[in-house]
Amino acid sequence: MMMTPLTLEILWRRMIALVDEMAATLLRTSFSTVIGAANDFGCELLDVHGNGLAHATRSMPVFNLLMPSVCKAVIRKYGDDIHEGDIFICNDPWLLVGHTPDIAIVLPFFKHGVRVGFAASIAHMADIGGILDQNRARESYEEGLLIPLTRLYDRGREVSVVLDFIHHNVRNPEMVVGDVHAQVSACHVGAQKALALLDEY
Repeated sequence: MMMTPLTLEILWRRMIALVDEMAATLLRTSFSTVIGAANDFGCELLDVHGNGLAHATRSMPVFNLLMPSVCKAVIRKYGDDIHEGDIFICNDPWLLVGHTPDIAIVLPFFKHGVRVGFAASIAHMADIGGILDQNRARESYEEGLLIPLTRLYDRGREVSVVLDFIHHNVRNPEMVVGDVHAQVSACHVGAQKALALLDEY
């Protein structure tokens, strides 16, 4: 396909609209004011290697920088063991912004059985357990539940034990688990819109 400056600009605007629709989905379906009012989240579309392509206008800049790192960590850890329907979750502070309330969701998407990209979101949760005033934490164990990089969905099936661990370690489980589901919904929207854009072009 001949990539003229006009075509490039149209595609760029379409991708920005796509990730902004991810953000709108997250805002509409979130449970907490941390996401819905404070806008403490990020949504991004990434290529097959985990490099950032476009991020939502309202995304937190630090999250825009970190979503590629999380996607590349997924690729490093799982390699060829990434399948359609998989969704990954993580709040490892060494991969993210340094504290456990930020949860990342990464959804790989496929065309004709071949992985073509990722949709990702990071959002600050209302609670992640641990000490209430994290500034007073003396060790990492007081900072709340640590979720290592793992599958939240395995080939389209929810890994319920992961959500059970979250549910039983936070003070407001309906809100936190609801926000995780909102992130998953946002990533699904991003993947669907990206695949539609591929079909069109």
